[in-house]
Amino acid sequence: MTPARPRQITIAAWLIIAGSIFTVLTIAEQFQSLGSMQMDDAIERTLGRPPFDTLDVSVDQIESMMRVLGMVAAACATAAAILGWQVLQHRSTTARLWLSILALPLLVAGFASGGFTSTMVVVATVMLWLQPARDWLAGTWKPAPAPAERAVPHLREGTSSPQAPAHSDVSERPFGEKAGPERPTALLSAVILTWIFSLLAAAGFVLAAGVLIADPGWVIDQLERTNPDLMAQEGMTERLIQVIFVLMSGVVLAWSISACVLAFLVLRRVAWARIVLMVCAGCAGLVLIVGAVANPLLIAPLVASAVTIGLLARRDVADYLRR
Repeated sequence: MTPARPRQITIAAWLIIAGSIFTVLTIAEQFQSLGSMQMDDAIERTLGRPPFDTLDVSVDQIESMMRVLGMVAAACATAAAILGWQVLQHRSTTARLWLSILALPLLVAGFASGGFTSTMVVVATVMLWLQPARDWLAGTWKPAPAPAERAVPHLREGTSSPQAPAHSDVSERPFGEKAGPERPTALLSAVILTWIFSLLAAAGFVLAAGVLIADPGWVIDQLERTNPDLMAQEGMTERLIQVIFVLMSGVVLAWSISACVLAFLVLRRVAWARIVLMVCAGCAGLVLIVGAVANPLLIAPLVASAVTIGLLARRDVADYLRR
């Protein structure tokens, strides 16, 4: 019989299992496109632009590398799915350890197939090291007593007056963790969404800034396709565009790190962090509304921002943090 477990374990384990399965499916789909004319043309165009034009590699070598990375990611994802099930069903700290070891190669190799689902697996693995998952895996976690049970005082045999319980679990709680009911699923879901999309945003902007610095001409061409009059504007130069984009990347990176820290504080029941995180998600949503008009890919983080605000605004989440 599976022992009672906190919802955090259930959510994290199923995220690991589902993310691993989707990672394998994505890699399988990518393998089917390798060797096609469309893929070969895309790789040739990439190798023809700096800084990749200095690399002495062929299209076949790049595709071989993608196959190797794909196989590594698929192997790690397959193992992660099995280990996630072991954590869920068998309370295995060894499975958690192996998931942590596989997290880095899965994250790196997973970017060859997009990186979203592999990042989700890594974030879920981190959750297994947080409370109350850590105590549950160690065998020291106790479910919160029902409200009626907490309200009834303990009576000592032979006495008619209520006495304090002989044993309290206060000393067993980790330092800094508040006593109280089990963490709401809505709060945990908001934290997971924040971590996943913040990490993806930070990685995407850092990568884009690197490409802009290495090959500004290609980036300018792409911007001019969207706005043909861009370079005709007074004072607009390639150098200015580089500076603006690097500054934007720095702001997004700082914003993403701040959001991740706020999400962690919310997880630790810091009440003011919930309000600040909602404000951050709202501001990000306003920017994404404008960006989604030009780039439909931004609809996904826009929806994630709205869902995060909705989850954090729930009454059960607010009550949990105020207790």
